[in-house]
Amino acid sequence: MRARRKRHTKDVRFFSPRSHSLPVLLSSLSLSLSLSLSLSLSLSLSLSLSLSQGHVDGVGTITSKTVDGDSLFIKVEVDPSIMKYVVEKGFIAIDGTSLTVCEVDYALSTFTFMLVEYTQKKIVVPSKLVGDKLNIEVDVLGKYAESALAAVMPRLEALEKEMAELRSTCPGQKE
Repeated sequence: MRARRKRHTKDVRFFSPRSHSLPVLLSSLSLSLSLSLSLSLSLSLSLSLSLSQGHVDGVGTITSKTVDGDSLFIKVEVDPSIMKYVVEKGFIAIDGTSLTVCEVDYALSTFTFMLVEYTQKKIVVPSKLVGDKLNIEVDVLGKYAESALAAVMPRLEALEKEMAELRSTCPGQKE
């Protein structure tokens, strides 16, 4: 989904190609809703964060919020199809804000991220409650890696099968 803002107005219009699913909770939108919007990153710029593209991969649910000094830790449960891309100290975009994952629990399909005081004042996520939904975008590099491996795996499996057949025809060969 892309946003375009008319100059010198407060109007923002959103465009979404028909090919994209809209996992955002449109039924919960209202005129008073606050949103965090970020511009997409161009690879011609220097990279200091993740490659957030502005695509929503899924929806997560806040399961806990814990304050520790000036920091706010938020635990989120997501579908296992999303969780496979979440790694400790990796990047994730939550409601359009690129953040770092602190902890991961694959068995429970949860991860935790932390917001410092400055970030808490600049985004809308801290105002959400336990049970509220969040839009999740995983780091695209994990998706690229999965795609590249998927292309190579059939060839690797075929080579392993051929090697096993060759070993079986050569008595005395060690694995």
